[in-house]
Amino acid sequence: MRPREKRRVLNCFAQSKPIPLNDTIKIESGAPYSYTLFRNDKGGYKIVTSFKVGTKSYLPNQTATFPNIGTVKIDSFGYLLFKPFSDTFTGNLPVIRYIINNGLDGSGNGANIYISIVKQGNSEKVIYKQGVILYKENGSLFAQCGDLTLKA
Repeated sequence: MRPREKRRVLNCFAQSKPIPLNDTIKIESGAPYSYTLFRNDKGGYKIVTSFKVGTKSYLPNQTATFPNIGTVKIDSFGYLLFKPFSDTFTGNLPVIRYIINNGLDGSGNGANIYISIVKQGNSEKVIYKQGVILYKENGSLFAQCGDLTLKA
């Protein structure tokens, strides 16, 4: 393939409109947690251009604070970091909406992030840890990553 042809292929990929999909995250209380938002999104090149909690908007790398709960930061590469203030809160955070685009035009598409915080050691609930879903079923522990499920 000549360099010019290769450049065209990459350019087409970058111009395809990204399609964000909603993210549902369940995490254990008390520990910092990171998550990659782009793991389920479709389309070409993606960057986060903003995120919103209620009526307040944030730019990438800014921190949203949830009083008595913790903070959430999302960078332009789609990495979300949740830092709790304590290990006692359980419940749902307010919905976070993020906007992504391909970095070439000003328009973007958005999706919602739903975060539930569950009690530590609650093995009956689904717990996400670094992209792996752990769950208990009929007394057995299972780990799922993408389409792969393993019995522990």
